[in-house]
Amino acid sequence: MTNELLREKSRSQKSLDDEANHDLNRYVENNRTSMKAIEDQYAVRFIYGRPRSRPKATQGTDHER
Repeated sequence: MTNELLREKSRSQKSLDDEANHDLNRYVENNRTSMKAIEDQYAVRFIYGRPRSRPKATQGTDHER
């Protein structure tokens, strides 16, 4: 079953990539448009996490010596 799910995921991603003409910006914009339509249709709101900023390394740590 997992293999079939992975195959479907791959087919879907390829289709979306083809639709965006292999342009990442267009791919993302198409995804946002689709998600907005789903939110409107089903009266839901998807909330996405944000990456945490990484703390800057302090000087003088062992890996820098």
